[in-house]
Amino acid sequence: MAPQSRWHYLLETHQPRDALDPQDVGPKHKGELPMYYGWAFTQADLMKYAEHHHLEAPLMSRLSAKLGKSSVNYAELSESEAKDEDVRAYLKGVAAIAVKQDLENETGIALKVVRPLSEQYVAVVAMYNHIEANERRRWIDVGHGLADAVKTIHQSIREAGVGSRPLWWYDWKVLDWDHYC
Repeated sequence: MAPQSRWHYLLETHQPRDALDPQDVGPKHKGELPMYYGWAFTQADLMKYAEHHHLEAPLMSRLSAKLGKSSVNYAELSESEAKDEDVRAYLKGVAAIAVKQDLENETGIALKVVRPLSEQYVAVVAMYNHIEANERRRWIDVGHGLADAVKTIHQSIREAGVGSRPLWWYDWKVLDWDHYC
């Protein structure tokens, strides 16, 4: 299979899902590739969220020296910072981490960023994968309230004008690309 057709095959056969069968969840699952339950973001969604919530991004040393400060706020970029290609590229690159950290602060639970198998989305902020789902759901429910955590994440995302809902996503990095040749 040619690389382009292999890519389309994977996109067609590994779509995100609303729900998983109970036998596909837990440590004794039937061998599926890891899927992550979370909210997908386009690059524009990440930037919109970061700007709306006034997220602060620490700068790497080169940019810090260039701008004369140690961090920047997505919503408070100066005109020159907004036009600076290095600054824009850096902020795009760390946006998923900034969003994840903000949602962790809002909910009090550890989240993970994964790269979904998708042409449109660049990041999924996930609560758990299907292997650890039962254990993580119990832990989140006891410590924080699962429904409350989901509601808080939904609310933060909606406030930013991002239209994402939680789905089960394949992680791009764990797909065995050679298997599908």
